[in-house]
Amino acid sequence: MAEQHTTGFGKYMSFITNRLLENTVWTFAELGIADLFAAVDKPQTAEELAKKQGWNSEYLYRLLRTVTDADIVREIKSDQTIEPEKTNRFELTEHGRLLTSDHPSKTRYLLCWELSPLVKTASNYLPNLIRDGPSKGTGVQYVIGNQSTFDFFQKKENKKIASDFNEAMTCISKNYSQPLINTIDFGRFNKIVDIGGSLGLLLSQILKKYTTIQQGICFDLPSVIQQAKLVNEFDKQNISKDRYQFISGDMFDATTIPQANAYIMKNIIHDWNDQRAIDIFKAIRKAAKEQQVTLFLIEFVILPENEQNKRINNIAHSIDMHMMVMLGAKERTQYQYEYLLKQVSNHDLLYSQEPTVNTIKIHINPFFKPRSSHHTSESSTEIEQPQHNLSVSSQSQSRSLSSNRQVITSTNKESKTVIQKKQLKSKHRRASIDRSEKKKDKLKRLYKEYSDENLCEHWKPLRTQQCSELYIPVSSQWQPDGHLYPIQIAQYGLSHWSRLELNSKNQQNKIYKFERIQPKENNHCSSWHTIKDEIFLSNTYIHFTISSNSSLHFHFFNNNIELIYLTKTIHDLETLTKRIIPLKGSPRQVNRYMLIDIEKLMRKTLVFRRDFIKIQICGDTQSGVDQLIIGNQTLYDQQAFYSATRWLLNNQDLQTGCWFIHVQRNYGHHTHYHLRNPWCSAMAQGQAASLLVRLYSLTNNKEHLLAIQYPLESATKGLFVLNGCLYALIGIIDANTIDYQPYLSELINQIIISLQHMLPYYIHPNISNWSLYDLSHITMKSKINSASYSYHLVHITLLQCLRQIFKKTNDSISQLFDFYVQRFTSAIL
Repeated sequence: MAEQHTTGFGKYMSFITNRLLENTVWTFAELGIADLFAAVDKPQTAEELAKKQGWNSEYLYRLLRTVTDADIVREIKSDQTIEPEKTNRFELTEHGRLLTSDHPSKTRYLLCWELSPLVKTASNYLPNLIRDGPSKGTGVQYVIGNQSTFDFFQKKENKKIASDFNEAMTCISKNYSQPLINTIDFGRFNKIVDIGGSLGLLLSQILKKYTTIQQGICFDLPSVIQQAKLVNEFDKQNISKDRYQFISGDMFDATTIPQANAYIMKNIIHDWNDQRAIDIFKAIRKAAKEQQVTLFLIEFVILPENEQNKRINNIAHSIDMHMMVMLGAKERTQYQYEYLLKQVSNHDLLYSQEPTVNTIKIHINPFFKPRSSHHTSESSTEIEQPQHNLSVSSQSQSRSLSSNRQVITSTNKESKTVIQKKQLKSKHRRASIDRSEKKKDKLKRLYKEYSDENLCEHWKPLRTQQCSELYIPVSSQWQPDGHLYPIQIAQYGLSHWSRLELNSKNQQNKIYKFERIQPKENNHCSSWHTIKDEIFLSNTYIHFTISSNSSLHFHFFNNNIELIYLTKTIHDLETLTKRIIPLKGSPRQVNRYMLIDIEKLMRKTLVFRRDFIKIQICGDTQSGVDQLIIGNQTLYDQQAFYSATRWLLNNQDLQTGCWFIHVQRNYGHHTHYHLRNPWCSAMAQGQAASLLVRLYSLTNNKEHLLAIQYPLESATKGLFVLNGCLYALIGIIDANTIDYQPYLSELINQIIISLQHMLPYYIHPNISNWSLYDLSHITMKSKINSASYSYHLVHITLLQCLRQIFKKTNDSISQLFDFYVQRFTSAIL
């Protein structure tokens, strides 16, 4: 390539030399010279090529010598000669092979169109456009007369240049379509129309990847469809003929646009000025009628100006000038696209940015629905966005997500869909009231059953100032003095259930109890208390209540390790064999799984899983440890599991079915907005449901399922927290699996539909394949709330779980979750 100069005269000279080189490369492509080399497949002299074509060999040599600067051909020089066209040979480089007519990339046609005399001549009228604006037409119209570019293409005499244009669009699709196809889950739609689909390449690739799509329609002008049928990209992809159609029409005429579940418009809106773009949206809206519709608008976007976006914007700005000259159109910012869509919609714009080669795609995903259920057909249908108000709990969350995609008939009567949804809701409410009446009496028996403190004969409640029940964790996440947190309690119960399952074969029968251990007055440490029996560490827990200014020491003989739990400041330094676990607050109740503490602190797996233990307490005369218990992990897990279920049964709100959280939380990133206190969490609802299902599996008492048969309602809306929806879905699946209920099956289906639509919006717009915690940046206009590393892993784990759940029953749904597992996982590999 010509040398690039960035300063002074050289900077401007480089513009000229690059333009001259572009013209040479266009001539190489236009004459099909790459095909001449490919036909022989061996180095050729300019004279040999020129003789076959009847061209001038000297001029051809000079052209070939110039395109070597663009790394299109390679010159094999002979000895010095005054007639190099006869002696020097040329061959195609790898880059040059892209310019052959049959190369899959279609690069030749892109050059033939973009560097054609029509485009270059039209560009020469840019000064006229700057002076006069659009009043006298576009740059192209200065050349072709007062007709649109697309009308010009329809004429028979312009068939060649129209063909180049269509193939050029296919070239762009080939190079940019695969990241798009991998980004968006098109498989959730039955029927897709690619408006302005050109020769059908993008649609054919979508149909190939997503075999669940029943039909794809390539929609374009008659002359384009005629060429598309000849090329037939669908046949090349081995797509069955019953899965695709070619339909010609006019995107401004709603009567010619086919109905579908989804519409794609790639690099279409940038061809039109604002008013014509709005007309296109209105036509699609009108064609949608009663169908549930998603529109994917894929365009270059002018990004906010900063150093990171500079290179991308340089390309976007250049293309913007090209669109001005050719079509009187433009590239737009995100805000400008939002403005266009809001001319036919009240709803905010959902979009995501996915980086590809040298560009940014914007997926604008409007859904069509009316403003209300009573209006005339002409003014009713709206471009719909998923509503901002989304319940944090699972049922209302799924209902909001799915119902926002309903396309409602525009009539003066209430929509049939709306009536059906109201009837379903009313039915669920009546069932909920009936269950509520029965529940009050039945739960009393459950409370009594699970308030039995001697359920496990070796245990009695150990009470502290911080906790009202045995083994119920107290959270300090939002309140320093601690609060009872349903999510944590449900997780606590599920964790101990898992340990029960894992440790059922490794039971240790003995339990060792120390009522109180105190330091001696003189040396501030007690004597060592030795347990004579060998302890099986893999199935051992410790429980104790430690006072302030104390340290509790465990020494393990076989492993030669000392583990210290302390509530005071000590001057002992950690060593390879001594590890310290600081404890905040006092008196402090502690429940620990001993082996985990040791291996986590030592950062290695213990050699000896059985060990002898001695214990010592240090501190002042007021220090001490009460109710120190070392014992059977299985027994402890069982008691902890029952304590968690007991708390859930005692603390559920009977009217709503919620386990309310009584702490104040900000609404997303808005510090001046708070969740309504108390608030209900979808994560808590889902995990509590899973825990109570496991309680039922132990008791076989259907009354234990009563608590999870409430509609999962919430008074808080708007954040679209991803992990909450996934946890809630798993909880509902658990409940429906063990006790099938039609309304739970319907709820599961609604959540799945919601996730099919919403999961693409949880992809980070700037960090490739990283997940978002919620959609508050859309619903609340706050900054993007990226998932932390731990929550990103949670998203992957939950999606893996759902993938496995649906693997045997619904492979397409399993593939949906697998798709996002792969995407999210790729971000951390």
